[in-house]
Amino acid sequence: MEKNSLLEIEETLELKNDCEIEGDDDGKWAVVKLTNATVINEYNDKTTQIKNKVFVVCDHNNGEKPKNIYLEDGAQWGNTKAAANAGVKTTGSDCAPAYKPEEGGTPEEPGNDKEYTLGQYTYAFEDLWPNFGDYDMNDIVLVTKVTLKVTGNYVTQATLKCKLAAIGASKRISAGVQLDELTAGDISSIQYDTSNNFTENMFKTNANGTEQGQTLAVIPLFDHAHAFAGYNGTPIVGTYKDAEFNPKEFIVTIHFKENSVEESKLALNKLNFFITCNEHKANVWKSTRSMEKQPTCSTHPPLAEWLHPPIPHSGQRVISAGS
Repeated sequence: MEKNSLLEIEETLELKNDCEIEGDDDGKWAVVKLTNATVINEYNDKTTQIKNKVFVVCDHNNGEKPKNIYLEDGAQWGNTKAAANAGVKTTGSDCAPAYKPEEGGTPEEPGNDKEYTLGQYTYAFEDLWPNFGDYDMNDIVLVTKVTLKVTGNYVTQATLKCKLAAIGASKRISAGVQLDELTAGDISSIQYDTSNNFTENMFKTNANGTEQGQTLAVIPLFDHAHAFAGYNGTPIVGTYKDAEFNPKEFIVTIHFKENSVEESKLALNKLNFFITCNEHKANVWKSTRSMEKQPTCSTHPPLAEWLHPPIPHSGQRVISAGS
């Protein structure tokens, strides 16, 4: 949408889940004024996104945004009073009338709550690293989409929507994610929507679900990929074009202690996904973009020094490293 443009919809707006509404980024608003909105076909790992200087004015449900619509790069959603409070107005053009929030009443303060996704990314892992191997990068393929709930400047909840898309190894592999700027004490609890994530007792956990003996917060995801995906033994699955394989989808929800986790500490590059191969942590290669990763705290000291300056460590497990 161009700056100063206005799109007014009297009926319920139905948005496809891969829809994007994008405004200019030069500081002037584009406005979408609607009665209500809903997202259709929302269950195929795509999201409806509104970006840049777009203000969606919707008085339905007191201006509360539907949870499956995500705002990025300054886009806002609120009722008429919230728009007035934010100083939203357009001067109009040949194609659209001017818009100014209705006068009257005390403008409503914008809510402190927001919810947004960090995007969807695919992580592909090599189980033999750092030794020489085939480098096929398909020993574990994990698709993740991380959504944050924020109140004020503090994250209250992180939801990891994950899909185990392939297991290209015949070894027992587990997986987790280290939150590089948080400690276990920042976590209140961890919830899983699946019940068979942990069959091997690989991860020794604290009462809040984080891994024991770690300097930083380590969130276990599963401890035996094949068993988790419903297979006996350790067959290679999901890597052949015509071979049947149903990706294992699961959701991990992390609840944080109140006012303990600043929003900046959960940026995408602070999420350190890793795998363990027969209890040795292997590296991660992110297919969508390259990003250096800090080694996890359970690391072999010489390897840690080779990859990065020395960091605190415990135990002798190989670490995750970004490439």
